[in-house]
Amino acid sequence: MGKFYFAPIIALALSMFAFSSAMSQDASSRLSFVGKVDNGEITLSREAIAALPQVTLTERHVSMKEAATFKGPYMSAVLALAKAHGQRITMSALDDYVASADIADIEKYQPILAIEMDGKPMDIRNFGPYFLVWPFAEYPEINTDVFYANAVWQIIRINVE
Repeated sequence: MGKFYFAPIIALALSMFAFSSAMSQDASSRLSFVGKVDNGEITLSREAIAALPQVTLTERHVSMKEAATFKGPYMSAVLALAKAHGQRITMSALDDYVASADIADIEKYQPILAIEMDGKPMDIRNFGPYFLVWPFAEYPEINTDVFYANAVWQIIRINVE
């Protein structure tokens, strides 16, 4: 008789877990912009970011064993979509890591906001949902600790200053 009482409870628990996972996945696929953006704040969905022209960049960040092929829009295009009007951005990651980059450097070197790695959508287990990837191989002058520190992964929020 105990089996009959537990089956509905187990089914309910599993459906709640699936709903919770879907909600957290949806929340983690959004990117918030605050500060010097129209109306002071905007949240972009992954779909909106994926609708921008996509660029492919093969890079090996110092934290990676091998090079990977990243795909995503230029960060300058994402900032334009967010209607950002500042001089600098401060990126916040899921693990509370924070780093800042000058918008002039973003416009000059054209890093991408990667949403795919090696042909697969990025999630929190593999540097996602968003990873600012700089073209280190193309521009040797940015092979510095400052730019490596600005190659932020798991970005969830950007403050435009």
